[in-house]
Amino acid sequence: MGWGGGQQRRCGVRSERFFSRSRRGLGWVGLGPTLLRCLHFARSGLSLSFRQGFNASARLVTADSAVAVSTQSVSHPLNPMIMLRKMACALSALLIGGCSTHTDQSISRTKAAGSVLGSETSYFCQHASYATNDSVYRGGQVLSHLLGFWTAQQVALVRFKPLSENEFSTEYWDKNLKVVDSRHYVRGVDYQVESDGTLDIKTSSRCAGGDSPGLGCTWSKIRLFTDPTGRLAVIQETGGAGIAGIVPVASSSKYLSLFPPIAVSDGSLPENLARCPESRASKVEAEMKRQKVEPTFVVGDVIVPYRRYDPARKEVVLGPREDLEGTKWRVKDISGQYVRVELIEGEYKPRYLNGVVHRAGAYSTQFGSSDGYKAAKPYAGDHGQVFEEFRKDD
Repeated sequence: MGWGGGQQRRCGVRSERFFSRSRRGLGWVGLGPTLLRCLHFARSGLSLSFRQGFNASARLVTADSAVAVSTQSVSHPLNPMIMLRKMACALSALLIGGCSTHTDQSISRTKAAGSVLGSETSYFCQHASYATNDSVYRGGQVLSHLLGFWTAQQVALVRFKPLSENEFSTEYWDKNLKVVDSRHYVRGVDYQVESDGTLDIKTSSRCAGGDSPGLGCTWSKIRLFTDPTGRLAVIQETGGAGIAGIVPVASSSKYLSLFPPIAVSDGSLPENLARCPESRASKVEAEMKRQKVEPTFVVGDVIVPYRRYDPARKEVVLGPREDLEGTKWRVKDISGQYVRVELIEGEYKPRYLNGVVHRAGAYSTQFGSSDGYKAAKPYAGDHGQVFEEFRKDD
């Protein structure tokens, strides 16, 4: 059983450890990087929840079957779970000042084996083979973006080219191996070199005070080196500190992205470029095409069930669900989310309503994709499960 129509927002507080005492008093070693969001959320959302209610449609939901929906509207003064989260955020904002850190554990296992400027020239794929992906903590997927170059849409590889002992350039190439743009770096101005050859590039730094009480500063930088397999490792470090009202806050994060090298010594750059990881957009587009479900019927058709979604296998298998077996339905409407149908033959015995029997000529309902189906096939659409489980009657 589930409620539809309500909107929930989560105010998460993540920390690695909480308060510790030092000779100077309470040290800030707790709370989470979402505290500032939590402050805003508690301030703007708390009063709103008291003022507004919501209308929800009661839905009868099963994890593995197309969802039959009733349209009775139920009014609630407020959602208690949302209220609880907002109150917790408000208390956290009022009572706790904190500092949080998040570090991808893969960073400690990724060792620097050389400098990206260690050879005459180095080529790397534009898209990452690995990037931090832990809830809201995500590393960059696109190398040119991490280097601050956003304007070209067709970049396929990035070339690092030493110019002198204290200078280098980055070149951005398209899939036709043409340079679309470049950037020049000067040591001591644009970057520093650490003892192990790692390049340290500051990408941003700013301080500001907003309309609300408080002020703060943020900074970010990237560190680049090659790992033992030749991949370009880009560690993204971000941090900030400030005062929100009377609450001191600080946070820092470290993410990792890895970019495969492209060999050019054998003269087969185009072939090697084809082995680079696909872009995130390309992966999504391919998955959308794979999951796309074409309509198997239209309004007015008589349809019969012949397949069912198996939640254990996360796929559609042959054979109708037991409670739909032997039934025929006429399609009355196909709306944005549901398919409205009328039972014209057989008996429908919903398994979520023990003992209830619906007979032909006296029952209509709506079918849509279940939550389990949508989780397994997010690009199949609201009608996808119905189109996959039912076909037009012969």
